[in-house]
Order: sequence, then C-alpha cells, then structure tokens
Amino acid sequence: MRWRYAFSEAIGACSVPVILADGLELPLEGVINWSRAVLQIPEALAGHPKALLAALPNSDEEILAMRRRVCDINRMYFATTRRRLDAVLLALAGSRSRGIK
Repeated sequence: MRWRYAFSEAIGACSVPVILADGLELPLEGVINWSRAVLQIPEALAGHPKALLAALPNSDEEILAMRRRVCDINRMYFATTRRRLDAVLLALAGSRSRGIK
C-alpha cells in the first residue's frame, strides 16, 4: 500500500521510518521535507542483509538528529486532527499553485 498505518504510528512514536521501496511517494511530500527524517533504502538491498545493514546509520548523533526531525514533523503536521487537516490543505494549495489537479 502507498501509505500504511504503521508509517503513521512510527511518526507518532518519533521513530525513524525505514522504507524499503523504490519510487514510493511519502505523504505530504509537497509540504514536508522527508529527506533527513526517513531512511529510504533501495529494494535491491532486500536480498543482501550485510549491504542492508551497512545502509543504516551507525552514529548515535545522526540517529538522534533524525528522531528529532521526525518528532518535529509529527508535532507540526500529524499530532492532532487539526494539524493533519491543515497539512492536507497546505498540500492541496501547493498542488493547485503548481497546476496539478
């Protein structure tokens, strides 16, 4: 599925989502910069455990920084129903300004 409930749960828990899917569009990409808050790992690594583990950060500081960014994203866009609605409206307004219907 394009966006599973588990992703929302991970964000709510301030956990860094690890996504093993090529070409997956993350929710509210037009509003949220996910690049430093999630780990997107190429599907090609799925059958290579050592390479998969090597793709994960091993620095406590880097992991903590990513978790902080996830917490910020959760607080700003997902923590309440109102914030979720506002984020969706922002995304819709952005897509309209880019000519996307």
